[in-house]
Amino acid sequence: MKIFADFTEDCLRDAKPFSLENELMNIIAKIEKQQNAKFLEKYKSPAMVKRAGKYRFIAYEKIFGDITFIVFLRVLLKGKEEYTNFCKDSELYIHKYLPDDNWFQIKIAEKNNNDIKEKPQLSEVEEKYLFQSVKDNSSLSLMIYESNKWIASIRKSDYKTQYGEIIREILENPAKNSECIANHGTYKIQVIYKYIEAENILYLYDATNESEKVKLDEKILEDLEQISFNKESVLKNSYRSYPEYVLYDPDVWLEIQNETEGNLALSIEEAKILNSIIHHDYSEPLFPLFVNGRAGSGKSTLLYYIFSHILLNHIIQPEKLNNPPLFLTYSFRLIDIAKRSVKKILNHNALIRTSLTEEQKKEVDSYIRTDQLFEKSFKGFRKFQIKLLQKEDKYIESKHYRFSNFKEDWAQYSKRNPSKSVRSITPEFAWYVIRTFIKGMQDSEATELDAEDYSSLSKEQQTIAPSTYKLIFEIVYKNWYKQHLSENGYWDDQDLTKDLLNNIDRIKLDYPAIVCDEAQDFSSIEIELISRLPVFSNRTIPPRNIKFIPIAFAGDPLQTINPTGFKWESIKSVFYEKLQGDYGKDNRIILNYQELNNNYRSVKNIVIFNNIIQLIRGVLFNLKDIRPQYSWFSDNIEASPCLLIDDFTVVENALVEDAKTKTIIIPCEEDQEKEFIQNQDSFLQEKALVNNEVLQNIWSPMNVKGLEYKTVIVYKFGEFLIRNLGLNLTKIIDDLIKSNIYSNDFIEESKKIELEYFLNKLYVATSRARKNLIIVDTKDGESALWSIFYSYLKELPIQYSFINDSINYDEDNEISDFQFVSEVVDFIDDSPEDLAKQYFNDGRDSMNARKLKTAGRYYLQSNKTIEANKAFALAAEYEKNYDRAAEYYYQINDSDKVAQCYWKSEENSRYKKITSKLGTMKVNDNNLFLLASRYMENANRPNGSILFLTELCQKITNTENLSFYMIYDTSWEIIYRTLLEDLLVYHKSNPSLTDWDRVIPMLNLLYDKGLLIFKNDSYIKLLFGLQMYQNVIDILRSRGEQETELFLRSSAKMSEYPKNLEFLDKLKEYNKIWEEYNVNKLKKENLQKNHVDIILKALIEIKNTNEIKEFLRTHRDNISDIVNEKLFEKIIIQSYQNQDYMLGRLLVLNMEQIDDKQFMDLIDQIKNKPDDKKWFTFLVGLFIIHRIKLNHLSAVYDVLVKKHSLFINMVEKINFATIEKIMICELARKPNNILGSIEERKKIQGYVFNYLSNSFDWLNLITCQEAGAAIEKLAYHIYARDFYEIMFKGSPNFIDDEIKEFAKKRWLKVKQKQADGNIDEQAKKQIDSDIRKYYKSWNFEHLFELDEIEDYPVVDNNYSITLEESYENDVSLNEQSNKAIVNNINIDTKTSILINQKEEFTIKTIYNKQKVKFNYILNDETVYYDANSQTFSSQEININIENNHGGEIICKIPEWSLTLKATITNHTHKIDISYMDIENCTVFITTTG
Repeated sequence: MKIFADFTEDCLRDAKPFSLENELMNIIAKIEKQQNAKFLEKYKSPAMVKRAGKYRFIAYEKIFGDITFIVFLRVLLKGKEEYTNFCKDSELYIHKYLPDDNWFQIKIAEKNNNDIKEKPQLSEVEEKYLFQSVKDNSSLSLMIYESNKWIASIRKSDYKTQYGEIIREILENPAKNSECIANHGTYKIQVIYKYIEAENILYLYDATNESEKVKLDEKILEDLEQISFNKESVLKNSYRSYPEYVLYDPDVWLEIQNETEGNLALSIEEAKILNSIIHHDYSEPLFPLFVNGRAGSGKSTLLYYIFSHILLNHIIQPEKLNNPPLFLTYSFRLIDIAKRSVKKILNHNALIRTSLTEEQKKEVDSYIRTDQLFEKSFKGFRKFQIKLLQKEDKYIESKHYRFSNFKEDWAQYSKRNPSKSVRSITPEFAWYVIRTFIKGMQDSEATELDAEDYSSLSKEQQTIAPSTYKLIFEIVYKNWYKQHLSENGYWDDQDLTKDLLNNIDRIKLDYPAIVCDEAQDFSSIEIELISRLPVFSNRTIPPRNIKFIPIAFAGDPLQTINPTGFKWESIKSVFYEKLQGDYGKDNRIILNYQELNNNYRSVKNIVIFNNIIQLIRGVLFNLKDIRPQYSWFSDNIEASPCLLIDDFTVVENALVEDAKTKTIIIPCEEDQEKEFIQNQDSFLQEKALVNNEVLQNIWSPMNVKGLEYKTVIVYKFGEFLIRNLGLNLTKIIDDLIKSNIYSNDFIEESKKIELEYFLNKLYVATSRARKNLIIVDTKDGESALWSIFYSYLKELPIQYSFINDSINYDEDNEISDFQFVSEVVDFIDDSPEDLAKQYFNDGRDSMNARKLKTAGRYYLQSNKTIEANKAFALAAEYEKNYDRAAEYYYQINDSDKVAQCYWKSEENSRYKKITSKLGTMKVNDNNLFLLASRYMENANRPNGSILFLTELCQKITNTENLSFYMIYDTSWEIIYRTLLEDLLVYHKSNPSLTDWDRVIPMLNLLYDKGLLIFKNDSYIKLLFGLQMYQNVIDILRSRGEQETELFLRSSAKMSEYPKNLEFLDKLKEYNKIWEEYNVNKLKKENLQKNHVDIILKALIEIKNTNEIKEFLRTHRDNISDIVNEKLFEKIIIQSYQNQDYMLGRLLVLNMEQIDDKQFMDLIDQIKNKPDDKKWFTFLVGLFIIHRIKLNHLSAVYDVLVKKHSLFINMVEKINFATIEKIMICELARKPNNILGSIEERKKIQGYVFNYLSNSFDWLNLITCQEAGAAIEKLAYHIYARDFYEIMFKGSPNFIDDEIKEFAKKRWLKVKQKQADGNIDEQAKKQIDSDIRKYYKSWNFEHLFELDEIEDYPVVDNNYSITLEESYENDVSLNEQSNKAIVNNINIDTKTSILINQKEEFTIKTIYNKQKVKFNYILNDETVYYDANSQTFSSQEININIENNHGGEIICKIPEWSLTLKATITNHTHKIDISYMDIENCTVFITTTG
């Protein structure tokens, strides 16, 4: 089956104004990818809603054969009228916008072409986990039933085998012996039995021996007579049963005799349900199974048998799923009971054991003995979720917020709340609303169900008034509860479950079966989570196989003491929707709901009394499926419950008697007994507290849930009802009956939930009684509660018939005839030993120290000192008082537990305590605590490490109960870590011992058993030390830890060059990388791009710039491929920091593409650094180098004239002397003529010519050869010719003859090139004539031939760069300061004038023409001063000459706001410059000649 999803045009149109198109698309994609729509809320199926803040996506589900199509029709705004209309009648609203079938068919065709994948089919392995029914071989077999007396006798007998021989002999002809006694032929033993031929049953009554001289006396005959009529009478007197063929497998039969559980004699209704599952008839319902059973009904036992068969199927599979079947409950006590019960069933159940081969038996035995495997199937629900999420650090137990915490905090919050309405809300009611609705119905984005969403629920779902819901949501939840949890770091169960649901897609869930006990403890959202745990949830399941998906629940809503909102209807609805949605659609899903109506705990009158409580509950809350229970015991002589009003004698006697064997249940919360007594009951305050501790026979209902007593005293529940809850239940029932109609409006809304859970507590309390139930209360309590039992018992069944007329509550007038007794007679007390056993087992299972102390006291009363000390010891353990627990265990000589308790203390002295204390005791040879403690106390541990490892492995191999020694606990971490560290130490000093060959196998043994999981790192370090590199790699890879240091080091060791470079790079072993490269230089052809990248990065990190340059030269052909942006930045930065500027040059010369962004990124990094001027200069120089390499001359020119956009904001921070030097040097080193448009070349050549001709200061920075090469290679010969002429004609005296000769020689070559390129023959001849003329006049004809002159001047490949080159000074005119920053400048320099830090003007000398050039940069306008004629002139702008006599000339330039005043004295020209009429801004400019 495939799921498609799409939206209509209406929906898209709705989404656009709210910018929800992407959200809509994501929902569609999620549905089709995951092939489910579980995150959508079923409004009124098939209508669906997706909440998104204040918006609601409205969808509809339609079925087309094997295709489910979800179409989104509208996006509505919550709170608006249209959404209200949808909520009122979704079906009518939907059909207004639903497309026709043709639209769907077109969409389906499109989707089919998109290849949307449906959920995968079951694999062969998964298919074998569908429930496997078992052939019923017992249907025609004679069944054997055993009485309690038989079990007690044979358990202590040494003749079990011989008793089996007697029974086999009886089976040969069971009817022949009318005496009902059979003797053994050799041994003096006998079997007392009864054969019931009509039922084909053999009943084993007792196993005796000759010395007892047993005869069939009247008591035995009477007992046997009771079971002679039918199968039910046999069952009521039996404890264990199995088919006769078990006797013919003596080993199986002996297993059964040695174990009391595993073959319990189930009642007819239990057996019927179990057989319908185990021996399933395909025509009947199977799973999901829901077993409703009230207190004492045996529902848990039924689950244990079913789960045993499910788990057995997993165990015997040759290929198993990762996770086993799962048994879930909230109660740790029930988890332990379930583990023990299932283990016994698998070990000893006749049907299971006889169905297995010998090999399978061994496999089952091995599995259940291996705690690591077996216990994976049994999980407390809360811890299970935390483990799945792997968020132990988030969900800390101490921060878990329970109902008891809520109730306590609510008392403070509601008391100070100014709202009377809030103060009137009970904690039960508030908790119910928050847990069931606000957080229990969150959507997939964890959006709470607000008041408006609640009002849109169906009327069936709304159990409280919308106005009340709004009050709780706004005032209680938003203003208090939510903040309270957040501020204190608390979390509740809904937070945990929602977190898991939100992350469930990333968690691999392949649980093949889910079984839940005490299902009433689960909320709706938790049920939703449970429904998604099975592997089948994400598979395509054929309809015929849906019923074989093993999911089972057992529960009793009437035992829900804390508000959870549990209803069987809710669970069934969730699973029906889920199965129908995931698997069924058009197929009818049949849920298997079973109810157990027998009560196996209480006598008939107590069962009838509890049926009345259920009846009251059913009438009050309109519960349609509340059926009466029937007592399994048919004895009618038992007294009715006793009601005592204002008579507390029986309570006082129960408290003061030494035995304290009568249990008193008080109406408080779990573990709140002391607070109730101290604050609410003065009578108990005097009698029930001794040494500030509650007496051992007073308990809350929750604390005795699951326990049973012969006599129970229920104390003041009626008074609690009227005083604490303010309810008179008698009056409510009276009003209800008088109304003649059903309505629970007689109860204040906020009190309904509180009353419901009060009745649950009452039911739990009264249903603990087996024989005697005594109710003690006040007159007010009688009036509020107990008077119902003698005033309305005829009316209540009639009232319930209006709710469900198919259930007859008053069959045989049992309810209407019920009466209390008013006197206590024939008390049947529990024996102290029986109470001790019960409290010990329950205290152990629930880890309740008070119950264990109670067990200890009852054991002492029974003179069972050993058992008492054991109980006290366990109580001390649970209180974490391990030293005291060890002392108790010492008293009973339990050395294993003494050692374990000291071990748990985790004190530094624990090892010493263990070795010291156990030194005086008899010790188990395999005591691992003692072995480890001796090792840790050894002064020379490393030398004994191999011996300890050897002994540890031997003892672990020989020890079955490894969990006892906690070897998987973190307390062993220090042992494993110390051992591994000691082995490492020992290995360093003794590396060549042969013992190391056996160390690794022993460590592997520990590792395979999961024992090194806590300190696997130490184990790996040892492997690494032993050079077991591949082992290290394998282990870490299996853990998904391929980035850890040891994995990388091992991989580097195991890999050949250059693969090993990849691991060394991750380790940042840069020196090692370079070493590897140098050793393997000849293998460079094997280097791939990533390896070159690694080596280069290593060189950068070790800051070896010379080697970087060499490496770049070696790999110059693919530098652009290997140097990414990050490496580029690193090399440039290092080049600068190491002042090896040629490294940066080498890099940029060999890179094809370096975009402006890369330079900009570097600029951003260095802004505002102290040396940013040098940095900027360096970067601009690199930019120039790279752009010249690419012949991008326009970019170079823009930089030089300070117009390039990349650098325009940092002109003042660039040293242009250095930049111009770099420009000349790079042009000179171009291999031949520079490419580019003639316009670009002429512009840059003109700049170069001016640079070279305006001054000779450049000779301090570059050579004449470099200057000539640069200007020549720009290929415009006139500039080159004129440059050389300046050099040999008008140059200052400091230019030597060698340079002049070089200039003349190059002048000849340039003229030759000029001639070669000239197409005018006459001009060409003239040029040739000039060349020959000067060639002779300069006397070169005897020195060289013209053709021998190189095409271009020869320059070295490299040149030096310093970032502080200087022949340039700036003049800054500042309007505010009225001062010239530089007062004296030699006119032979190029000068810039800055106005307000911005370059406005430049001044340049034209040396050969004796002129000074003033340039206004913004408009590119020029004014000249001619020193020869002593005049100012301009072709581009108007100037005003105001004075031109007496050696003084004033030139005003209005458009520039500039005044130039020239004063001539001898050969000195002084020019004063005034900007915007600011005086005293003077520049002295000196010219020569």
